[in-house]
Amino acid sequence: MPYKREFPEQLAEYVTLAREAVRQKKHHDHRRSLFVNFLRLAYDVDPTEVEIEHKVKVAHVRGYIDALFKQLIIEFKVDLERERPAALLELKKYFAAQKNPREYIAIVTDGLRFELYLCEQGDINLFSSFRLDDSDPLTAYRSLDAVLFSSQKVTPGSADITARFGPSSAVFNQSRLLLQELYETVRTNSTVAVKFDEWNSLLARVYGEELGDESLFLRHTYLTMFSRLLVTNALFPEVRKTRTVFRGLLTGKFFGKNNLTNLAEPDFFSWALGTDVETDFIGFLSSIDKYLTPFALDNINEDILKEIYQELVDPSARHSLGEYYTPDWIADLALSIVKYKRGKILDPACGSGTFLLAVVRYFRSKGLKGTVLVRNVLDSVLGLDVHPLAVMMSKANILLSLAKEIKTYRKEIYLPVYMADTLLVSEDPKAKSVVVNVSEDERFDIPIETTLRSVNVDELIDYMASVCTKAARSERFQQGAWKALEKRYLHDFSDNERFFWKNNFRLFTKLIRQGRNSIWAFILKNAYRPAYIRENKVDFVVGNPPWLSYRYVKDKGYKTLVKELTFRYKLLDRGEVKLFTQMDTSTLFFAYSEAQFLGEKGRIAFVLPKTVILPAKQHRNFQERGLSQIHDFSGVSPLFNVRSVLAVRGAGKHRTQEVPAIEYVGRLPLKNMTWPSARRYLQRRKTTIDFKFMDSAQSYYYPRFLQGATIVPRCFWFIQDDKHAAVHSVAPRVETADEAFAEAKDRWRLRLQGQVEKPFIFETVLAKGLLPFCVFRTEKLFLPLRLMKDSVALADAAVLLEHGFDQAATWMQEAEELWEARRQSKDRTLVQWLNYNQKLTKQNPSAKCVVLYNTSGTHIAAAVYAPQQQRSAMRPRGFLAESVTYYLYPRTIREGFYVAAVLNSGLVNRAIKAWQPQGLFGERHIHRRPFEVCAIPRFHHNDPIHRELADIGKKSQAKVAKLAPQLAGTIGRMRSEVRRVLKPELDRIDKLVGQLLTDAGQDVTLINSASKRIKNGDLFK
Repeated sequence: MPYKREFPEQLAEYVTLAREAVRQKKHHDHRRSLFVNFLRLAYDVDPTEVEIEHKVKVAHVRGYIDALFKQLIIEFKVDLERERPAALLELKKYFAAQKNPREYIAIVTDGLRFELYLCEQGDINLFSSFRLDDSDPLTAYRSLDAVLFSSQKVTPGSADITARFGPSSAVFNQSRLLLQELYETVRTNSTVAVKFDEWNSLLARVYGEELGDESLFLRHTYLTMFSRLLVTNALFPEVRKTRTVFRGLLTGKFFGKNNLTNLAEPDFFSWALGTDVETDFIGFLSSIDKYLTPFALDNINEDILKEIYQELVDPSARHSLGEYYTPDWIADLALSIVKYKRGKILDPACGSGTFLLAVVRYFRSKGLKGTVLVRNVLDSVLGLDVHPLAVMMSKANILLSLAKEIKTYRKEIYLPVYMADTLLVSEDPKAKSVVVNVSEDERFDIPIETTLRSVNVDELIDYMASVCTKAARSERFQQGAWKALEKRYLHDFSDNERFFWKNNFRLFTKLIRQGRNSIWAFILKNAYRPAYIRENKVDFVVGNPPWLSYRYVKDKGYKTLVKELTFRYKLLDRGEVKLFTQMDTSTLFFAYSEAQFLGEKGRIAFVLPKTVILPAKQHRNFQERGLSQIHDFSGVSPLFNVRSVLAVRGAGKHRTQEVPAIEYVGRLPLKNMTWPSARRYLQRRKTTIDFKFMDSAQSYYYPRFLQGATIVPRCFWFIQDDKHAAVHSVAPRVETADEAFAEAKDRWRLRLQGQVEKPFIFETVLAKGLLPFCVFRTEKLFLPLRLMKDSVALADAAVLLEHGFDQAATWMQEAEELWEARRQSKDRTLVQWLNYNQKLTKQNPSAKCVVLYNTSGTHIAAAVYAPQQQRSAMRPRGFLAESVTYYLYPRTIREGFYVAAVLNSGLVNRAIKAWQPQGLFGERHIHRRPFEVCAIPRFHHNDPIHRELADIGKKSQAKVAKLAPQLAGTIGRMRSEVRRVLKPELDRIDKLVGQLLTDAGQDVTLINSASKRIKNGDLFK
């Protein structure tokens, strides 16, 4: 623990006194006295360093700061909620009185709650808050220490680093403001622009689209520089930090002089080099450096950067990245499972290096020390990652874990971690080269033949960059530089190699002359590595690859590559295009890495989302390849946001049935622990897993139930009556529905208002309006649908105007303009997007009745809806199913009641459980699985079982319709209450459906026995 033994007791005493002060509304002087005394006892703060009632007097500014400690302004308030506005006004004066307001942090507190503020361009902005709680001493200590910086020398863990330097810390937020100022000054500089553009282009591979986010670029800059300083302090604590040293951290020369040949070099984040803000940027490095003094950095045995990397990499766009940091215990366990002892081990998506550090820990556990340990690590581990920040984090972590040994290591250290897209090795098969594109008509070519030579390609590229700098001076210098390159490296190269290296030399020289070179040597030295590893193979591949869903990939080139590789590795057949939206890159990484990098007798173990081993058509081909082992972490917390497994394939037999598996269950005290520590908290159970392959649909209704249309952006289409306008019977006055607005993504959080003619008002049902047997709520829609005699057509604004629908045309025109301005996909108009795959125009808005059930969720809720029965002057023109439901137009309403009764049965619900993908809280998707798994026959009026099911369905609908107005709470609670009330009916339905399926040749006993193994509690709770 970073705090003294007495801290929990001191905290408890302070919190008790502070609570009493809050309860009795004690004066702020009393609270300040309590707090200063607590700082003295718990943090060894000298009370004389805390200025009480610090006087502020600058120009028109007059006042007193309650307490000033170094650069920390503290304001105590009796009633924090009521006095906050006044406190912020006071803080504005205090900040304005400081010569450099950016260097100060302000705290507003009542003694228990603490709010942290910074001054940003004259505004006072909250950046973090916390509450002192004596039940959690560690969090309380870190929260205050992150602004006091007073702790003794301790070996930090990942949580310590994040508390002190992460997104909620004062250090980060002050640094963010400074970096914004510096970047604004030089953002138009050509070399700075090139670095930003190349960084942005690379991240399009990570996030599926270019972000163009300068604030994210600066967060990456901050963390890169922080990691370089961390390594410097760990390995070279005696070095006096001069301007030359700090500049050397930017250029990499400092590390090069100390035998760390490729830790850092002028990359994307050294953008301040050679600009007007270089001196101020070095000042930023110096200010961060002073905050590292409280740490002992010579005994680090974990990935201390993973958590801060996770928090700063991109908090807003990580929903599908698989940027879920892997705890050390899983990495340790993976090495044990693949029986790692020695040999080359690759993590092709290494992130901050967790799996590589597990190798260091393994070698240490076997007694390796000193030079032998360093050499073994450098000869064994290999890391690839497309994220430039991840590469720096991984390198830094390796060095930090070997800090003691490296201090006495006398040879050059070349860290085998490279920035490259594992999947996107742009090779030209005819030229037999790795291609690095500079622009549409400019490219570098690194011959594969060169990478297979004994020559050090990195040294070749560095030397080329050096001589090209001279070559850029004049034509005469260029000739001499080329001859120097030939003489040193190319004298025994083939004609093909020499051709490409001469082109590379000319292009590099051109880029330097035009001021477009800043990071090309760095990129070239990394780009060829996947091709090199493919030719040389490794013994083990481990890691946690990206879980990037295909539907989130916006970059067309990368999307095409992923699709082609998915076909090449036979993860989907070319005819299964509809399944692509459900694919993610995790299984592709597995198949690709195994085929490209793994030696003949090698082993591979990847952390994957659990969906890849559950019944899902998009993963069937992956499952048919078979696995050697499965380790299921579904029962472990805290862990990832989705259930996960470790999937293993070795050189032996790969199974699709009775795959050996181990289930892990337990709650860990910390997320990040090593395996020897974590195993004490986890129970393990051996079992087997069978992959279930659905060869054909079982039911007549399978092709007849269709998924509804995706009606988005919802703010364009979901409407409500304008509450502030008069009723109009021909063209109602409407506006965007409140719930559609509240639930919209930021880009589409818009409010439209206007009139639309009645023929364009329809209705739909969302999941929140669907109960078993009853639709209790519908949503009103505006849709530009023209209902003709035998068809349905969508109309844009021009067509609506042409047919005399002026009001609808005006609404549609506004929607189209907003779509053009804000859309990300440029390949579809608004109408085309709305009618994607013709899911709107295939529907029959005039149908007399429709059967609906939910697309997703743990349990099925099915109901019959008869829009034509709703009699009113303002009745919508028709009904259209949304994508959250599947729909069927039954031949008769009795058939509808029959189908709804069958779908609501517990038996069908249990039958699909083994086939549903699982989320963190249980089964998630239903889709058409009831008809794949259950042999539900077509309704026949003459069949007595069919008739009885229809009758029960009709009676149940009437019963729930009366109950629905009395229900409250979440939709899940409401559905559970309906099932409780309908228990007699559902019990009878279960018996009838059991007979129904038995008569169809299905073994119902297998369904019931399987349901006993369901782990999500009672079926309908």
